[in-house]
Amino acid sequence: MKYPTIRLLAVLTLLATASACEIQEQIEDLDNIDISIDGELAFAIINDRLSLIEFLEDDTTSSVYVDDNNLIHIVYEGEFVQRSNSDLLEPVANIPIPLVQETTVVNLNPSGANDVEIDLIEIATGDVVVGFEHNETEDVVVTLSLPEYTLDGVPFSTQVVIPYDGSGASQGTQNFSVAGYTVTPIDNEVQIIYSAETVANGTPVMLTTNNGIQFTTLAYRYIEGYFGPSQFNLGQSDIDLTIFQELLTGDFSIADPQLNISLRNGFGYPVQAVVNALYIVQEDGTQIDFTGDVVADGVAVNFPSQEGEVAFTTFTVDKDNSNIDVILNADDITELVYDFGAIVNPDQDPSIRGFVADTSSFAFGIELDLPLFGTATGFSLSTTRDLDLDLSAPENITQAEIRIITENELPIDMGLQLEYLDADGNVIGQLFELPEIALA
Repeated sequence: MKYPTIRLLAVLTLLATASACEIQEQIEDLDNIDISIDGELAFAIINDRLSLIEFLEDDTTSSVYVDDNNLIHIVYEGEFVQRSNSDLLEPVANIPIPLVQETTVVNLNPSGANDVEIDLIEIATGDVVVGFEHNETEDVVVTLSLPEYTLDGVPFSTQVVIPYDGSGASQGTQNFSVAGYTVTPIDNEVQIIYSAETVANGTPVMLTTNNGIQFTTLAYRYIEGYFGPSQFNLGQSDIDLTIFQELLTGDFSIADPQLNISLRNGFGYPVQAVVNALYIVQEDGTQIDFTGDVVADGVAVNFPSQEGEVAFTTFTVDKDNSNIDVILNADDITELVYDFGAIVNPDQDPSIRGFVADTSSFAFGIELDLPLFGTATGFSLSTTRDLDLDLSAPENITQAEIRIITENELPIDMGLQLEYLDADGNVIGQLFELPEIALA
C-alpha cells in the first residue's frame, strides 16, 4: 500500500520544477502507470455477539434477570387476581321481614347453623322501607324503633302517619335512610319495635298483621364478628410457556424451578389458601398434575389485626415440597394452568373475631422462576445479519479465505455453523460440512 503512494508523491515533486508543456506531457503519461498490489488484505465482514440474555429477552411473555451468582433466571408472571369484600361477604340479606307483633326479633344468622356471629356493622348506604295497616276509622300514627341501630349514639326512631282512607283498612308506607348508622347486635340479634295510637287523642290501637319492613340497597363500610367457615375461588388462569416451544429446543433440563405465590390479605380473619387445580399442558393436550404437601394441604395466610392494615404471605412450590422439577422437565410443554381459592376460618374457631371493611381485598400474584442451571443437549441459538459487502467484480482477487475467531463464555460445548440466505430468507448453502466447528 505504501509503494504506490510513494510513486505518486515522487511524480508530483518533478511536476513542481518543470515547464507547463512538460507538466502536460507528464500528466498524460499517468494513464500508462501500472500500479499493482501484491499482498494480503484482511478485513472484518462480521463482528457479532450472540448473547443468551438477548435471546431470552426476545420472549415478550417473560422477563430475565441475573442474580448475584451470575445465574440467569427466566421469570413468567401470571395474571394479578383480586377479590373485594363485595365478592366475598354478604352477612345480611335484603329480604322483607313481616311484623306480625309489636316486637320482632331478627337473628342475623337466619340459617341457624351457628356459623355467623355479628358484633358490629357500620352501614355506608341503605334504606328502610316500612308498611303498616290499620282498621281504625281515624288517622293513626305508628312509632318505629330500631334500638340496636344508632347514629352518633342515638337509636333509630321515626313515626309513620297512616290517614283513614274512608273505608276498610288503611295503609301507609314510608322510606328512611340508615346511611351512617352503626348496628350493635345483642347475641347476634336486632329488635324491630313499633307501637300505634290515634293521632287525635293518643289512644293505643292494634294494627293488622299485614305489616312489614325491608332493608334495601345496603352497603357496609365495616363489619366485625365471626363469619363462619366458607370458601371462595379466585378463578382459573394460565401462563403460556413459550420458552419450551421456541427458545429451549432440544433436550434442556432445569434443575431447580420454583413457583412463587404472593398473597395480600386485607380481611381481618384467618384464611387458608388452597390449590383447586395446578397442572401443565403438553402440546398434544395431555395434562400432568402437580403433587406434594403444599398442593394438597394449602398454606395458612396471614391476616391483619385492625382496619387499614394489610398482611402479606408468600410460599414457594419447589422440588422439596412438590414434583415441579419432574413436571417442568416433561416434553413439549405449552402452558401452566392454575386455580387457587381460599377457605375463611378453616379451624372454625368462634373465639377469633374478625373484621372486613369496604376497602378490604384479597389478592394474589404468581410467578414461575426458571433458573438456567441444569443440563442441555441439542438446543440451538441463531441470529441473522446482512453483509454490506460487494463481491460482484472480484477480477483481481485470486484467492480468499474466511477466518473465524470465536470466544465462548457459556459453560456449554457448542458447534458453529454459518448459513447463506437469499433475499427471501431461504438457506442456499452452509459454510461447514457437518459436524460444525466445535466451540469449547
